[in-house]
Amino acid sequence: MTTLITLFLSSNLILNTQLFSVKNQPSTQSFEKITFASKSFISEWETASSWQQSSFNGKHQYTLKRMLPLLNKSILEEGVVLVFTKGYTFLSKKVDKPLSLPFYFFMENANMPLHWSVKPTLGTLEVELQVPSDNEQAFLKEKNELQLRYILLEKEFLKNKKLTPQTVRNMSYQQVVALLSIAP
Repeated sequence: MTTLITLFLSSNLILNTQLFSVKNQPSTQSFEKITFASKSFISEWETASSWQQSSFNGKHQYTLKRMLPLLNKSILEEGVVLVFTKGYTFLSKKVDKPLSLPFYFFMENANMPLHWSVKPTLGTLEVELQVPSDNEQAFLKEKNELQLRYILLEKEFLKNKKLTPQTVRNMSYQQVVALLSIAP
């Protein structure tokens, strides 16, 4: 079954933070090990399971809140916040290459696109997915298989690497993995 017909990438949101190891995760969702290294925050791939639903104009919007206490004003204004997802075609996270939010794409036989976005605020990221009615069943079947990875980079990290926020936002997942020397 082919679900992904056309993929459109739009601008990415990016922020900063620090990297370290945390065992107790925020209570909004179960999280795996989180890794921290100087001036950056990098989560492992996390299963997205606590979606809140609302509906409007024939679309269903699902929102997932991720608490990130390290997401501060400095990161919001001068750093980079990246959120990558796998499983976004509702087929298998193994066949989807990780993509950075925001983006949208058309599923097979769909009249409207699925739209992924992220809203960073102090201490919290909200991941939003707008699903047309004709694709909602596919989402509901696979929603507990979707995975997200959060990366926050502070201004100092960018400065040390001689990078601008926009340069990092334009990087592919593999380029970000190489930049940070982390496991994919």
